[in-house]
Amino acid sequence: MLEARSRSFTIGTVLASTQRNDLSSLDILLRGSAWKLIKVSTCGEATQAIRRQRAPIVLCDVKLEDQSWQMTLRKLRVARSECGVVFLSNEPDPDLSREIAEHSRLGLLVRPLERELVFHSLFLAYGRWLSRLVYTQGYLGRYVPEGGSGGPPALSERNTVRTR
Repeated sequence: MLEARSRSFTIGTVLASTQRNDLSSLDILLRGSAWKLIKVSTCGEATQAIRRQRAPIVLCDVKLEDQSWQMTLRKLRVARSECGVVFLSNEPDPDLSREIAEHSRLGLLVRPLERELVFHSLFLAYGRWLSRLVYTQGYLGRYVPEGGSGGPPALSERNTVRTR
């Protein structure tokens, strides 16, 4: 008799920040979850990580390398167009939040980071990434319309890392 086993997986999430507290606070907030951080400190390292690790999400400091967030977003999208980018800021700014939401379709998290808002942003980004895969040729090897005969998209080892 075959035993049905659930497979655990982790979701690689790039953390592009030079803020010392970001890694420690996010490690605490994400402990025990599927989200696993890949820490980088430059936009170049972030683009390499999302290409090499195929991470679907980037948490990025809004002032990374003293370049505009728009330039950072543009570089990350060139590296991997379907990745979700959530920006991190030290101060709440409704205008900045609105502008980021218009361009990235995700939001702005304000430090100190709150668990509920972090998970909300991660689930939103991951859900958008998954929905894009339904129509991405090459992920499943063919186009599969939503609800089509191919069924729901399966997670790929290219985008997740299996654990025991």
